Amino acid sequence: MEKIRILFLLNSLNPGGAERQFLNLLDNIDKEKFFPIVVTYYSGKWDGRIKENLYCLKLKNRFDIAGIFLRLKKIAQQTNPHIIYGLYGDSCVFSLLQKTRKLRIIWGLRASNVDFDKYSFFSRLIYKINALLSGFTDAIIVNSYTGFEYNKKNSYSSEKMVVIPNGIDTDYFKKNPEKGSKIRKELTLPGGCFLIGRIGRYDTMKDYPVFIEACAGISKNNPNVNFLIAGSGCNNDELKNLADKNGIGDKLYLLENREDLPDIYSACDITVSSSRFGEGFPNVLAESMSCETSCVTTDVGDSRVIVGNLGVVVEPGQPDLLSKACLELLRQSDESRLELGRRARAYIIRNFSIEKMARDTEEVFLGVSASKIK
Repeated sequence: MEKIRILFLLNSLNPGGAERQFLNLLDNIDKEKFFPIVVTYYSGKWDGRIKENLYCLKLKNRFDIAGIFLRLKKIAQQTNPHIIYGLYGDSCVFSLLQKTRKLRIIWGLRASNVDFDKYSFFSRLIYKINALLSGFTDAIIVNSYTGFEYNKKNSYSSEKMVVIPNGIDTDYFKKNPEKGSKIRKELTLPGGCFLIGRIGRYDTMKDYPVFIEACAGISKNNPNVNFLIAGSGCNNDELKNLADKNGIGDKLYLLENREDLPDIYSACDITVSSSRFGEGFPNVLAESMSCETSCVTTDVGDSRVIVGNLGVVVEPGQPDLLSKACLELLRQSDESRLELGRRARAYIIRNFSIEKMARDTEEVFLGVSASKIK
């Protein structure tokens, strides 16, 4: 049987949760059945992880519409894919513009309950255009149940949507106390202190101001706690000034994007997701749980589904609730937190394995191509 050629279209392969998920999928799909082709708008730091069939459109900027359409068309003619999979945003639009009678189109959607007032007019416009065009796709893969309902409410074709939650590489995301201790030494943390982490890029939806306010509340009640924020763009003056204003400037460590996330999770006693909106499947929660680190999260996207009864869920935008939940976890005995962490990892392995995500995605590929691939 001929391999099914799938052209994946995305913005770039710079470090991020969505990009990591894509690479996980690419590493785990059955290469005996599928032949992946990857096309990006821009070069990225993780390009080297793809050894072959990687093309870059080398756009001048995101408004280089002619460059996207014409260069993508040329690559599609060269590689002759059976499926184009547009991953997120305007990649969905441009994948659909390549549609022919024989070429299948799949979209990937991740976000839910986005507050577009916090983003550009272009982002809002693309979301609405995608909604109007969604019925012309062959399938739409959504990574959260909340995202399914949100997109359905906003006129995306529910008949085309299927929910496939993200998959976690539990062999990579696993607890390593020795490396966790190394991170603590790198930060020069006081011996025996607690560390609460917030991992994620600097973005309005992540609500870092509320996290910092919660940290201030925790510090007032337990001075033996330090805090960490790690993510692209997070080591900035706004967060530094906010930390100083809240009296925790000497206790908050601001780091840029880290490649050693399992070590960061292992260094933390608790990780927090403080997002106010926009999340579909917050990878930070499942990754942290896979590393046996307890989680406190706001009730955004599928956060409640991910943590189950093994974490604490609070309403978004409430720093007092976040701080109270963290303090309650810190009051537990070390053994209680360790046992909670072990159960959390087992839960992620059972429910959100990378293998399950890959197999479920393959079923979509096979389903939409069945009538065309002989």
